[in-house]
Amino acid sequence: MISGTIGKSSQRSRHFGVIAVFCGLLLSSCGTETAPTPQTQSTSTPASSASNKSATASGATVMLGDITRVDSVLTAAQGRWILVNVWATWCRPCVAETPELVALDLSLNERPFSLIGISADYMTSPTAEEAVNKVSKFATQYQIRYPNVIYSGSLDDLTARFSLGGTIPTTILYDPQGKEVERWTGRLVEADFTRIKSLLS
Repeated sequence: MISGTIGKSSQRSRHFGVIAVFCGLLLSSCGTETAPTPQTQSTSTPASSASNKSATASGATVMLGDITRVDSVLTAAQGRWILVNVWATWCRPCVAETPELVALDLSLNERPFSLIGISADYMTSPTAEEAVNKVSKFATQYQIRYPNVIYSGSLDDLTARFSLGGTIPTTILYDPQGKEVERWTGRLVEADFTRIKSLLS
């Protein structure tokens, strides 16, 4: 099980793209960009519903789920290095770092490494199906191969589970024993990807 132990932390606030998302459902960016207004889902939709899981043309699995679903995906990668990326399709710095994340995933294909996305798109979508479709199309467009869980559970559970500070993108690296090694708040840059590769070597 992944632990909450925090290793060295790289915390950055960048005026061009860090988006506050989890605190009190007040979604706003640090710049002029405004995040979509949170939607109220009229009914709760089981994560097992066919409309809530999709395989993209690029081979990624996109699924809706709460913290239990997130934990099941993490458990399936147990014993490997795991990079968790909390993001959303409406988050410009998240979109900007996606090609580099895809390239990182490909470059570490032969290593014991798993990249797992946790999307905040459900919070801004009127239905679960719309959120799944949106993230699936994005994954196909950017040729994402790694799994993405569109988070539909309690925000308190998610923030507690990953010690989130209310900002996306947030990226967390765990070692094969499940211990947090390092985290990055804000868009990953070239030096961060170099650092991730060096930690796995």
